[in-house]
Amino acid sequence: MKNKQLNTKGFGLVGILAVVVVVALIGFSGWYVWHKNHDTKKSTSTASSSTPKSNAKTSNDKESTVTEETADWVTVTTQGGAFSMKVPDGWKMTRYPNDFLGSMSVSYQAGVPATVNTLATEYAGDSLRFRASVSEVIDTGLGPQWSSPQTGLTETTEDFSIGSLHGKRYKGVFSVDLHQTVYEYVFGLGNGKKLDIVYTVYQDEGETDGVTTVEKAIKSLTYNN
Repeated sequence: MKNKQLNTKGFGLVGILAVVVVVALIGFSGWYVWHKNHDTKKSTSTASSSTPKSNAKTSNDKESTVTEETADWVTVTTQGGAFSMKVPDGWKMTRYPNDFLGSMSVSYQAGVPATVNTLATEYAGDSLRFRASVSEVIDTGLGPQWSSPQTGLTETTEDFSIGSLHGKRYKGVFSVDLHQTVYEYVFGLGNGKKLDIVYTVYQDEGETDGVTTVEKAIKSLTYNN
């Protein structure tokens, strides 16, 4: 009896078709995964690019700018050592006894280092354009040096800080008799003491208001006690 031969040609064709199908499925799966990831990245990129960027500076940016601007200003420390501060270019500052700084000349001149003098006698007068001192808290308390209300006076009050020192900024505009603007910064130090800073602009003598520069100097102040 002759043995029957198996039809191997049929099985060969089925095998080839199976391989083709598997390869096609693998290829399609790979393309699908790539396409989905590509769409996800594109969507993320579009969302990121459409998000508006903020141009607002933070308070830290602002402080850094002030530090950079005052970096080359001359540093002065009071004779009593209570505080130090940067003196704007062009100013002429005097160190009076104890913890008192005063200046008659506060015209800002960029690139011209401030001059600092030291005197052994206390200041007696009322013509300083700028003064900063540590003193006892007396009748005026932590308020401004002028009486209020009064005729011809326009005033405002707002919070003001120097690092960890928190106080008030008083502004008085006098339009009767004396035509001047006075800025006063007062900070309670405890133990019956205060830090008092006064900047005065005499408009009747043609002076211009330089409070922006003055406040950069004030912000540089370091209280040492």
